[in-house]
Amino acid sequence: MKVGSGATAHTVQVPVSALITSEFGVGVLANHTVHGGFPGGKLQSTLTRYVAAHPVATGVKVADWASNAETDLVNSISTGADAGRIAVMRKQLDTAADSFR
Repeated sequence: MKVGSGATAHTVQVPVSALITSEFGVGVLANHTVHGGFPGGKLQSTLTRYVAAHPVATGVKVADWASNAETDLVNSISTGADAGRIAVMRKQLDTAADSFR
């Protein structure tokens, strides 16, 4: 993802584990990975759109904005044939950031 703007913009790598930290998010990610493969491309494109809409300044800690991005990331992989399973997980698992740690 790109951070900063103009001449100071640069690309950084952020591990998925820093972005998806809720029990629910990790459950959805695991479910998607088991039933459809790791959704790396979908997560990357969703994060790119998120950062374009919510620019991240250089030097800002991932933890300061990741919980907001997590919602978009989890929603992007919460579609398809597993909608029923995901609805059950939403009721049973904590959706708060850092609840999986």
